[in-house]
Amino acid sequence: MGISRTAIREALKRLETLGIIEVRPGVGRFVREFNFEAILKGLPYNLEMDIKNFREVLEVRFLCIVENILIRLINKELSEFL
Repeated sequence: MGISRTAIREALKRLETLGIIEVRPGVGRFVREFNFEAILKGLPYNLEMDIKNFREVLEVRFLCIVENILIRLINKELSEFL
């Protein structure tokens, strides 16, 4: 795969810190049941946000995309009219 063992080890440690996987000594590593809030709590303080804020970010992004589409459609119609 072209990835060093050190990089894999560090990635697994980070996934464990985020609560995405759990390590069972002598058994292996296992993916935990998905828990969005646990992942958010594992993020650095400046990146942490609650679900409400995350939804607001998604809504703003969606509105920006819609606005961009509308601008393109208006410009296309204006260019066809002229």
